Amino acid sequence: MNNVLVTYASQGGSTAGVAAAIGRALTEYGACVDVLPVRNVCDLNGYNAVVVGSAVHSGKWMPEMMAFVERYQTSLQRIPTAAFQVCMMLATGNEAYKGMAHDWFAPLRACIRPAGEASFAGALWPERYPKLTEKLGLRIFLAAIKVKAGDYRDWDAIHDWALQMAPRLSR
Repeated sequence: MNNVLVTYASQGGSTAGVAAAIGRALTEYGACVDVLPVRNVCDLNGYNAVVVGSAVHSGKWMPEMMAFVERYQTSLQRIPTAAFQVCMMLATGNEAYKGMAHDWFAPLRACIRPAGEASFAGALWPERYPKLTEKLGLRIFLAAIKVKAGDYRDWDAIHDWALQMAPRLSR
């Protein structure tokens, strides 16, 4: 059986939810899956494949995920590795925003060659953030991209992508 690590960097929990859904789908395919926040991953021993995922802020993957990819670059180049990203800008109807998503993978591609890539809209609820400045900043962001607070994750698309990746991760 294939041992797969699904690891992620998430700020508000949206990316963690996507990672969990990917893990469930890969389990359906027959893989033995660990879903862990990137800060909890100490090594890649025992894994035959990896899925890395990050929230995207200002067009960039979270620093802790990029540090992980750089640290484990050699291992990630040797075993099948897929990548996903989650960003609220993808919840808009704005094609220019959606067109930028491909470029957000560029720093990752400079380190590894993912077996597959996917971009998903996220979820955001400013009222769940503890600091007033965070709440206000997130409300301003949502207003700027013309999206209301809420959950825009497409669970069917996430599930389908994970099942498409499963055979690529089994090599």
